[in-house]
Amino acid sequence: MHRLLILFTALFLCAADRAASPGPAPTGTVDARAGLRVLTHPTFGEIWLIHPVVRGAAARPGPGPSGAATAAIARRFGEELAGKFVALPYALAGDASFGGPPAPLVILTPGANMGGSSYRRLAEDLAAHGYVVALLHPDGSPGPSAGRYGEAASEIATALGFLTAPDTGWADWIRPGPVGLVGHSLGGAASVLALASAPEGSVAVNLDGDFAGAAAQPAAGPVLYLIGTTDGETDRSRERRRGVWATVSAGSPEAVALQLAEMRHFDATDLSLISDAAPPERRYNRFGPAEPGLTLHRLNALTVAWLDRWLKGDEAAWARARANDPGFGEAQTF
Repeated sequence: MHRLLILFTALFLCAADRAASPGPAPTGTVDARAGLRVLTHPTFGEIWLIHPVVRGAAARPGPGPSGAATAAIARRFGEELAGKFVALPYALAGDASFGGPPAPLVILTPGANMGGSSYRRLAEDLAAHGYVVALLHPDGSPGPSAGRYGEAASEIATALGFLTAPDTGWADWIRPGPVGLVGHSLGGAASVLALASAPEGSVAVNLDGDFAGAAAQPAAGPVLYLIGTTDGETDRSRERRRGVWATVSAGSPEAVALQLAEMRHFDATDLSLISDAAPPERRYNRFGPAEPGLTLHRLNALTVAWLDRWLKGDEAAWARARANDPGFGEAQTF
């Protein structure tokens, strides 16, 4: 149902910045909210590191999605939406210097058959709020399987070791200690599973990911589970998910499941900003009825607030976010 990811191999962690853009970069300049540096791991390829910057100076736009990522979107959602995806504006700078003190690390994992480049708006929002964000698999991740959940969790752990190795050029950007693990679909479930190997105090956010495979076990840290609805979901499916969530949440010091009735699965991606470009038959049960991008904005605000609460100790941020969006209520599915 909800899926993800690709297998990392844990070899010696050595990386270099890549000068070439993974996809066509926009021209001109941007008023950067965040910087984007492309890292290359010798085994599993690219990670986009999106980081805080000194605000106020115009900078060169960061890279765009690759041709492979765009073609995959076209096959799934139509040519018109894919064309608009390439043209989406972002305030990500490819040549901006890191700004601010060392920041908490967030690892952001895409859904199955989705590229990390489809989650740049969330990464941008997080970096603008003082996080260093590692966006995995910008060009795309493989399809789902029962074993992929555990593989995805293992690759998150590998990425964490790679990003925090002391001999890298960006280690000074990252605050030691707890991290945030955020993912969509299968990547969200894998992020919760990966808490078991993350530093003590780490937290997870699962954006509408079904807990299946190895992910259906007690969580090892605080979990925020944001879910939508699926038209036509059977009572049997709801009952199964209710039971799995009871298992996952039992191991967590705090597990919060919130549901938005008008949310659909791909509203958690940047494609929701242009969902009206998808043909009706490809939009059904993938994007909700709300104005394009509105649900994504709401999801991102709750994600940032949850991380602020646990990684920055800002209890008021979470209280404000909940008060500002009462539409996300207690999950009725469970």
